[in-house]
Amino acid sequence: MRQARELALFASIGEEEMRRELKQWMAEGRIFLVEHEGAEYFPLYALDAGARYRPYPAVKEIISIFGENLSVWGIASWFSGLNSFLDDQRPLDLLDKDPDWVVEAARDAMDDMTHVDEEAVRQSLDDVAHGRTRPANEVFSEIRRKHGIEGTR
Repeated sequence: MRQARELALFASIGEEEMRRELKQWMAEGRIFLVEHEGAEYFPLYALDAGARYRPYPAVKEIISIFGENLSVWGIASWFSGLNSFLDDQRPLDLLDKDPDWVVEAARDAMDDMTHVDEEAVRQSLDDVAHGRTRPANEVFSEIRRKHGIEGTR
């Protein structure tokens, strides 16, 4: 993550020009920023060095896929984390090599986030409606077992 002045140096343009471009790209949903201790940081990995440090087109699509479901910190974390859909590679390392695969991984992650526990929620609602209750730790254990995350909390 880099500040605008650093990105301007990489792109060999003035800082004010870089700030204008970043502002435009933000408005267009082509890049995101995270704020930390009053400073704004932009993902260097989202910018294509071969295209004068313009955002990779896939980044806009990924931001759109995650929409309001992930915070900017969540999106940054997703890009930097190992991803099983991408054969345990980081999405940020593949933006320039295989952007379509990274977009597919974002869709897969979004599907997991939105559908992963629908069945468990339906079952819980049905249990409550019929006066059946189960301890929360039993429900969570079942969900962890179902999704292959046994033993984690």
